[in-house]
Amino acid sequence: MDTAPIVAVASSAGDLEAVSELLSALPAECVAAFVIVQHLNSGPESLPAEALATRTILPVMHTGLRAF
Repeated sequence: MDTAPIVAVASSAGDLEAVSELLSALPAECVAAFVIVQHLNSGPESLPAEALATRTILPVMHTGLRAF
């Protein structure tokens, strides 16, 4: 069975640009799975997954999970 590496990235609410730069530098044939855990600001719902999806050719999914 083939396995792919899993890369975990944790970031604060202000790090969206840094995460975007990381993802945009990855090649389309990248086989690693990236799990990005980001602290979100309170207040109006932010949409980091949608923002990241416009900056990479890799698929981006949002889990919908939020910590309290």
